[in-house]
Amino acid sequence: MDIQISYDASTTSAPSWFKSAVAYVVAQYDALITNPISLTIAMGWGEENGAAIKAGTLAQNQSSGTYLSYAAFTAALKNSATTGTDQAAYAALPAADPTNGGQFYVPLALQKAIGTQPGSTPGTVDGYVGLDSSRQYTFSPGGQIAAGTYDVISVLEHEFSEVFGRVGYLGGSTPNVYGPADLFRYTGAGQRDTTPGAGSFSVDGQTMLQAFNNPLGGGDVADWASSVYGDTFGDTTAGLASHFSSTDYALLDVLGYSVNGQAMAATATSLSAAAAPAAASADGGSATATGSSPHRIVASYDGEVSGTGNADTFVFRAHPGQAWVQDFQALGADHDVLSFSKQNFSSVADILRHTTMSGGDAVVHVSTTESVEIFGVTKAQLRQNMSTLSLHA
Repeated sequence: MDIQISYDASTTSAPSWFKSAVAYVVAQYDALITNPISLTIAMGWGEENGAAIKAGTLAQNQSSGTYLSYAAFTAALKNSATTGTDQAAYAALPAADPTNGGQFYVPLALQKAIGTQPGSTPGTVDGYVGLDSSRQYTFSPGGQIAAGTYDVISVLEHEFSEVFGRVGYLGGSTPNVYGPADLFRYTGAGQRDTTPGAGSFSVDGQTMLQAFNNPLGGGDVADWASSVYGDTFGDTTAGLASHFSSTDYALLDVLGYSVNGQAMAATATSLSAAAAPAAASADGGSATATGSSPHRIVASYDGEVSGTGNADTFVFRAHPGQAWVQDFQALGADHDVLSFSKQNFSSVADILRHTTMSGGDAVVHVSTTESVEIFGVTKAQLRQNMSTLSLHA
């Protein structure tokens, strides 16, 4: 992908780091998405395409695009499939239109990726992004976000991804209009979700990977639920760095983009997870943490996480997949902590009841199909020091 940036006149009053932050995110996406396409995004400061940022909104965007029928859109997706994830997702799509004649608004950027538009459209702006100029931001590629400020990298990553097509409408905001992400929204195994309400992202329609936002409570349809902290595709929280998770990558993949596996690995291992606010739960994201102790390390779906040698807290979302923990310290004053969702366990004792041994490793069974294995740590050690286990909302 080749992203070109056009700066509105408003950006002349932006902070000195503004263009550096934009360039950083552009470089990330150019490396992450390998489709041979060119995009132009217009950036604004305190406005987006000439419109003021809405009150209470951290940032906003809009995209150029057109409407496709279910048949046309899904045919293009299937023709552009490049991975097993794509194939599993598209195989789960029904032959009959589940929207009963709805139209899919597909941004121009995504249409370029799936071949329904030319890969390059000189002179056309693919999308517009603007940030609220009244907020305080931190530009920190290392993920050290100052208290009371917002991680501008994750804000831009979030907005750009919506320009790329990470949007949903569920026929709600405009009758009978749907977005690309709506194709992969389910209320449960085999239960497709096409109306506003609670729903989850699934590749194959069977395993729910992450809860989507419920638009009936406000917020964007295709964002992760408000309970998810530290994830680029979720809400942005002051003082907290957000990062891409493997679930984010899976969503970009099934939407129609070719995602660079090496870039995914580099992003996951180079970023650090800042501590979540004390009053909030941290759920979502990925990476090995760096920075000052204690560390909060948020595990990705089907991910392996490693400790830093300090007092680390490993946070697992409600659906961790098959996860592994390396370098976990179960004993001593600077012991580490495993934090699980209250959706899975009712107490620390309940976590222990669902813990078995595999070889020399303790395995916490989150569900019948999902678990977390802690290398080199026994169930007896966890029981000996039960402060190694905790729950988050």
